[in-house]
Amino acid sequence: MNSSSEKPAYISIETPIKVLDCKKPFESLDSKGKNYCYYFTRASWEGHKVCYFYKSYESPALFYLICKIFSMQSTEEVKQLCIKNGFSEEDWKKLTLYLAAFLQNCGNYSSFGDYKFIPEIPKQQFYQFLKLTEAYNLDPIKFDSIWESIHHELYEYRKPYGSIGLIDKGGLSGYYSPNMTEADVRFSQEFLDSIGMSALNTRVIKYSDQHYQILVCSCKSGGKVYEYKGVKFGVLYGDFNEFMVKVVHNLKECAKYVANDTQKEMFKHYIDHFETGNVESHKKSQRAWIKDKSPEIETNIGFNEHYLDPLKFRGEFIGLVTIQNKEQTALLNNLVNNAQELLKKLDWPKEYVREALMKPDFTSLEVLTSATYRLFSGINLPNYDEIRNFEGFKNVNLANCYPTPDKKTAHFVKDEDLDLVLKYTANGFFVKVALHELLGHGSGRLFYRDQDGKFNFDKGNIKNPFTGEVINTWYEHNETWYTKFGTVCSAYEECRADSIAMFLSTFNESLEILLPGREKEWDDIIYVAWYDMLLAGLRGLSLYIAETKLWGQAHTAGRYAILKVCLEAGNNFVRIEETERDGKPYLYLHLDRSQIKTTGRKAIQDFIFRLQVYKSTGDVQGGTKFFNEKLEVDEKFLKYREIVMQQQAPRPIVLQHDLRKNDKGEIEYVSFEPSPEGVIESYVFHHKDTIEDVYPLWNIYKDMFRYKA
Repeated sequence: MNSSSEKPAYISIETPIKVLDCKKPFESLDSKGKNYCYYFTRASWEGHKVCYFYKSYESPALFYLICKIFSMQSTEEVKQLCIKNGFSEEDWKKLTLYLAAFLQNCGNYSSFGDYKFIPEIPKQQFYQFLKLTEAYNLDPIKFDSIWESIHHELYEYRKPYGSIGLIDKGGLSGYYSPNMTEADVRFSQEFLDSIGMSALNTRVIKYSDQHYQILVCSCKSGGKVYEYKGVKFGVLYGDFNEFMVKVVHNLKECAKYVANDTQKEMFKHYIDHFETGNVESHKKSQRAWIKDKSPEIETNIGFNEHYLDPLKFRGEFIGLVTIQNKEQTALLNNLVNNAQELLKKLDWPKEYVREALMKPDFTSLEVLTSATYRLFSGINLPNYDEIRNFEGFKNVNLANCYPTPDKKTAHFVKDEDLDLVLKYTANGFFVKVALHELLGHGSGRLFYRDQDGKFNFDKGNIKNPFTGEVINTWYEHNETWYTKFGTVCSAYEECRADSIAMFLSTFNESLEILLPGREKEWDDIIYVAWYDMLLAGLRGLSLYIAETKLWGQAHTAGRYAILKVCLEAGNNFVRIEETERDGKPYLYLHLDRSQIKTTGRKAIQDFIFRLQVYKSTGDVQGGTKFFNEKLEVDEKFLKYREIVMQQQAPRPIVLQHDLRKNDKGEIEYVSFEPSPEGVIESYVFHHKDTIEDVYPLWNIYKDMFRYKA
């Protein structure tokens, strides 16, 4: 796939299937644990349907058609119908790969880059596929109506259809009616701030300059009309109520199998949150969650991340069910116990360091269910600043989600390093994730003025170390990192956390904790960890959208910034060699491993400190300017981008297995074949008999969320 709106992006026919297997850990659980997993999984997949609505106008409708078709006929039955009616084997593979990628990405925009991908078979042939099915023949009027409403959007890739964003920035977003500009979104946020309401679980419709509607995800229906600066704002509860009713039902069933009173408290607040839409209840659930230390089964659910919203006000739904890997968890707990000493190596002035790093829970987990639009390798939650900064947080390492490189996809690696990279990528990834989640996201202080006007820092005496002037910016009581720094915040924070992980990985004290007994391999593993990070920055150029000069993915943007920092460090520490391979332009990334602990460490340390000062002081103007300079893609890197895109390896499509309750009331693990057909069948199974909820909820607001040129 590519991220250009000049050319259509297809799902490569070479796209591999990555299997997320958790059978062995699941089968080690007792009956109570298995039931807990089952009901939380069902709640997660029910909420997951919201993700399609947040992706794009057309995504819920196609999701409905796919699930209707394959809930009535097997993939093999539909394949035989297609083959008998002129489809080649290659046509079928292109179709099923598209459908599998669509389902895994919760829509027709890549979860890694936010750019549009379209079917590679012609539009008329796609329609023919629909018409051949039993589901179509049972209700051709509905199928034709849906197809007529979405076929243009499914195949159009030019601006503004090509990427997720706001209309005045050249994109479209499922969170907002397509007539909303950035100014409109910020104005609607001003209104929500004025009534003390979170935007986290909402969508917004602009009917006119004088009338907006805030849709709140909840079981509860009802609403209220406000006036703000002469503009009418309706706040309407009950968005996605059919989904949320089933989420709550399954959470209530799951609560019968909790392990302790803390979990019981957590579920009480989860249920209230999804019933009422009140985000304060979700915050209470997360306060209980961080107190539930090292459970055998770790779960979380809610609108927890901010990557998808162009302005980062709104969250995307995540339902997570995982089982603890006790051996790796022991290593991570040791890291927690030594975190404060490791952070001293950053050598920040004491004003910018948290007075005490609250000892969070840090577990290594095997993912059973990840019901959201993308797969994470590690998570640091909650994302509520007032909890994370003052009460605590949890880190999780998701061990079975790590990328698995092979020789065919290891582009731009020097030949002499290829075997080393393949051997140690997983080890290096473990080190990076551990340090990134705990000490990256968990470090640094934010300067606040509370509701009573009191400051949590020595105002008037703390100086900006770069200007020598007393700091004059901070966070007000109603501001968070996400709302204050807006569009840049996700990439900035992921870059800061990655940079801290790289820096701390160079110290033996970190490696003694995370790689005990492997001293002879440390240098190789850290070399591969740094090399992999820099490669990610180079390969990530494929996710830079040249037409809009925007980055489509937060982690990748951050890694590109790190690559720039290391290239600018001098001493020939990092360089990119332009060459040819197989008669085509090619690149090799060179990293001088002998300078990682000198030139590299110093460059990254200086970079981290600048990022931290701007973040701590809430200096949006200075921080945004500094970080955006690192994200600039000049003519040389645009040239590299073209080479990267020609060599781009397809990202795997992830297959997730599931659970079912048999006739005896026992919970069983259900596996699917690692193929595009298996992915399709798995999503049909995930949603079982609840797909009929989707169409009416899409139909209510479809005209308001459809872009009209």
